[in-house]
Amino acid sequence: MSFNGDLYPTAGADVVMSTKGDLVRYDSQRERYGIGSANQILQVKSGLPSWETLSTAGSILTTQGDILYENASGLARLGFGTSGDVLTTKGTGADPVWATPSVAGLELIEHYEEAAATASSKTFTFTADMTDDYGCVFLLASYFSLNGQLYVTINNNTSAIYAQGGYVNAGSSRSDTGQNQLSINHDTTVGDTKTSCMSIYGNSADGRLNGFWTEQASLTSFETGGFYVGASMSGTISSIELTTSANTWAQGSTFDVYGWKI
Repeated sequence: MSFNGDLYPTAGADVVMSTKGDLVRYDSQRERYGIGSANQILQVKSGLPSWETLSTAGSILTTQGDILYENASGLARLGFGTSGDVLTTKGTGADPVWATPSVAGLELIEHYEEAAATASSKTFTFTADMTDDYGCVFLLASYFSLNGQLYVTINNNTSAIYAQGGYVNAGSSRSDTGQNQLSINHDTTVGDTKTSCMSIYGNSADGRLNGFWTEQASLTSFETGGFYVGASMSGTISSIELTTSANTWAQGSTFDVYGWKI
């Protein structure tokens, strides 16, 4: 006695085979099961053997950029997304999708502007919400033959609200309070190549912008320290202005502003 689904049962009437490749299977009684299509395989479905198309990467993927993944039914194709999209998981039991990247959960550095120095000052105008949108704003400067200080003014505010302190040449201390600008250069030797970095953070707790700065004029000439800006400068940065006391920057000097989004 055979069982439901067997290919070669021992009970039941003879089955007439009509086509080359036919099989005999049992479904309440012996029956002819016709040959399947080319490249199909025999699989058990709902208790009975049946011819099924074998899913392969070659049979599913159709276009350059397609991705092969497993869905609830088997192998599946995810077509290429829109330029700039990222592959996103939707969690257990859900299929992956292409999605526009969101700032939430990402550390994203945005480059606002690069400027080559041609005059005595340069203003970068942008909007940076230091409370909700930006963890930090970076100012990077590489300048040459600067005969004078390099100053930073935020939001065009030249009131005596800037205070900074630090060290020059890792020896002498520096403390400037009640300044009308932030100074990030101390070496005024003409012909030197200098680099500076200023990181500006928002502090909603005490209502001030604050941060750090470093300046390297040579292997032995440098300055580093921190600063804070008065309460009226908390929240949103709308502009940063760079100014030199010598009224000129040498050709080849460059300045960049970046924002670190949160």
